[in-house]
Amino acid sequence: MSTLPAESDIPSAGSRASSRVWRWAAPLALRVGLVLTLLVWQTTRGGAAFYSTSPKVDDDLFRDYVRALNLPLHQPGVMGLGHATRKPRPDIAALQLRMVAEGLTDFHIRPASSGSHVSAILYLEPLNAANKRAIGYDM
Repeated sequence: MSTLPAESDIPSAGSRASSRVWRWAAPLALRVGLVLTLLVWQTTRGGAAFYSTSPKVDDDLFRDYVRALNLPLHQPGVMGLGHATRKPRPDIAALQLRMVAEGLTDFHIRPASSGSHVSAILYLEPLNAANKRAIGYDM
């Protein structure tokens, strides 16, 4: 019987470095995860309050709501906050007319599908070029 450690029990330089990094990174990853969870929770709760007091949401009301959240300050890194709807296919023409009436003259639902319902993005703020391309997307 030997008292020397087996070769596989001796950490290599790489694994020792990896271990040191993990001891430093693990608590940080936990904190970041908790902060992200809190931010998602706050946004979800805010959205629930917004929709409970605003039975009919239009682009102006949604834009005001998102601006009031001040995402760049309170949730930096969030690229946008959106509102989607799920409608039966027969209601699509009326939805498209409503969106055109709200000023989205080029609104159309895409990609074309044959399902019984569509789940389309109606509003996405901030309405920058990337987010504008997502309007009308059937998820």
